Amino acid sequence: MWWIVAIVAISVGAGLIDSWMKNRRKLEELKIGHLKEELELERLRNENFVLETEKMRLELEAKRLEPPYIKDPILADIEKEKA
Repeated sequence: MWWIVAIVAISVGAGLIDSWMKNRRKLEELKIGHLKEELELERLRNENFVLETEKMRLELEAKRLEPPYIKDPILADIEKEKA
C-alpha cells in the first residue's frame, strides 16, 4: 500500500519540478532577450554620441574659419571709428 503512495508522490513531485524548470527556462530566455535589446540600445547610443561629437567638432571648426564677426552696419561703424 505504501508503494502506491510513494509512486504517486514521486510522480506529482516530478510534474511540479518539470513545470518549475520550464518556467525558469522561459524566464531566462526572456532575460537574455532583454539583455540583447539593452546591448543594442547601448551600441546605438554610443554611435549617436560619436556622430554628435563629430558634428559639433565640425561646427566648431567651421566657426573658427569664419570671420570673427558678421558685417553688421553698427559693427562696421564702430570699426570705422576705431580706424
